[in-house]
Amino acid sequence: MQKSFTVAAGQLAGAVKYTARWLVAKPVIPAHGGLLFEVDGDRLNIFGFNEDVTARATVEIDASEEPKGAFVVAGRLIDQLVATFPDKPITFEQVDSTIVVSAGRFRATLPTMPESDYPALPGAAALAGHVDGSTLADALHRVGTAASRDLTKQIEMCGIRVSFDPDPIAFSDTESGETLPAYTLTMSATDSIRAARQTIYWEADDEGGPIGETFLALGATLVDAAEAFANHPQVAIGWEDGVVSLTTPTRSLVVRTLDVAKFPHLDAIFEAKTEVSARIRIKDLTMPLKRADLLKNRETNAVRLDFASDMVTIAAGLDSDTGGDEEADVEYDGPETSIWFRSDVLHSALASAPGEFVDLAFTSGMVVRPAVVTSPTDETWRLIMVPLRPSKPAK
Repeated sequence: MQKSFTVAAGQLAGAVKYTARWLVAKPVIPAHGGLLFEVDGDRLNIFGFNEDVTARATVEIDASEEPKGAFVVAGRLIDQLVATFPDKPITFEQVDSTIVVSAGRFRATLPTMPESDYPALPGAAALAGHVDGSTLADALHRVGTAASRDLTKQIEMCGIRVSFDPDPIAFSDTESGETLPAYTLTMSATDSIRAARQTIYWEADDEGGPIGETFLALGATLVDAAEAFANHPQVAIGWEDGVVSLTTPTRSLVVRTLDVAKFPHLDAIFEAKTEVSARIRIKDLTMPLKRADLLKNRETNAVRLDFASDMVTIAAGLDSDTGGDEEADVEYDGPETSIWFRSDVLHSALASAPGEFVDLAFTSGMVVRPAVVTSPTDETWRLIMVPLRPSKPAK
């Protein structure tokens, strides 16, 4: 790097935190645990990566002469360091093989790592279209609830499947009054005991984008990334064989995709037939469930819901004599029925649901059949849960 530059403390801290979060803790090659600072005129690009993700953050800098060049410094060190800086301009200056960082009365000399050891980083994938950042983040969080976290098993089960749906839906542009074509992104995930799906609108590229195509990427990665894009009204989605990218003027993420052919087919599951349904106010069930958690058997991790006319009893455990119980009001006019769920699965279903209420639909019988959770205010979201036991008439 030539010359020196100055950057605002808040902007630098945010950019470093975003890129450093993707670094591996103990890289085989030390430089792979570093952040690449790439200086070009009045812009500073900061890169962090691992084998699945490449992240970029861009901030504006101030320099008397336009600097140009790059350097690599230890990522976790610089992340911890800048988080402690006073809210003053931060100056970077290269001196031989070191970077001198100063903020107010603070001054530190950091060794650089060989830039030649840093890998070639992929650029953004071919543009598919654009989506509202808040809408995207919200959908990823809701669907990500159902993605497996166990990376030691089939990794595809840890993914979120995203399809660029082919059927355009007309919508009105409020500014021009013109009717424009819109398309939908359908996101789905499953860990074999639950499955979630959400559909959102997106705007395809002028050339049509990859309509009809599908990709699969690690759910935890996409959900974590969503926070960085939630405040952006327009996020560019890029897709090509092997990678997907999310890009704004100040942030980008390039993610390696998984083998979508190994992801289970879920269409039939999401169309599961049910017999009875209860409408539940989420907050009325949340605290009773937490209290049942304190009394449940840790091995079974089970809670039982006993439905009667406009009432549900939340009980801990698989058996009626286990733990305690508590009643809550619901909208229900079916037969008296009991159904059992894993406590953590039921908690996450309620936490991920949009709106104030959920509709829980299920079927009685000798065979375990999926229960379906939907929202009366958002028909684009659906979650399927597998009960621990078949539901049966309450005693």
